Amino acid sequence: MKRGILLFISLVGSMFAQPDTSRYDERFNMLSQKRVGLSDQQIISLHNPFSPAKDEVVKDVSPDELIGKDLTAIIGDRVRINNEWYTLGDNIGSFKILSLSGDGVLLENESGKLELKLNKGNKNVIIKY
Repeated sequence: MKRGILLFISLVGSMFAQPDTSRYDERFNMLSQKRVGLSDQQIISLHNPFSPAKDEVVKDVSPDELIGKDLTAIIGDRVRINNEWYTLGDNIGSFKILSLSGDGVLLENESGKLELKLNKGNKNVIIKY
């Protein structure tokens, strides 16, 4: 008899204690609505944050300013000079990166060519592949 009463009470309690799923239903309805993103034209017009803007004024750097600059890494076609990353063909002031070797970078401007070498020591790592 006690089992029957407990079963009846638990059955009646479960009928009235249904969870409120309305907030979940609202969220699922929001997800099922069509979302609109950027158009192709808007995507094409975006500026690449990793390349300099075409109209950006590049500060003119003399060879004297490059003396003492640290070439700290060469990885693939990227170099790190003074804690900034550049790729082959990028400009550093009036200098353009012409070529990369295993231990140096060749820069050129209208007045001539300049080569920066990696500092040898335990702080530099050369990755070859």
